[in-house]
Amino acid sequence: MIVVLNPLVKIFCIGGLLGPVLFGFVIDRACLLWERNCDGSTGACLYYDNSEMAWLMFIVFVVWTAPCSAFGLLSWRIYIYKQHKENKQGHNTYIEAMTLNVGM
Repeated sequence: MIVVLNPLVKIFCIGGLLGPVLFGFVIDRACLLWERNCDGSTGACLYYDNSEMAWLMFIVFVVWTAPCSAFGLLSWRIYIYKQHKENKQGHNTYIEAMTLNVGM
């Protein structure tokens, strides 16, 4: 889906890709007992440390929210700037109207 998007809109999509990876890491880290298969490989987690998982989820959420918000705001401002630069005829587009309302 990202391939067919406008290059300016791709910036908004990339930030959401690392969240599932980080939360998957937290879930795996909180595992206390892994299932053992007959061939010696590990399977699914059988028992989790709930308090450790809760703290790790909270830490990942807090630490990840600040940069995601900052980069999201930066990419939105760049998108607005490029839209404004392309539309110098003085016509109010939806994006310009949105920035005018935000500034009030």
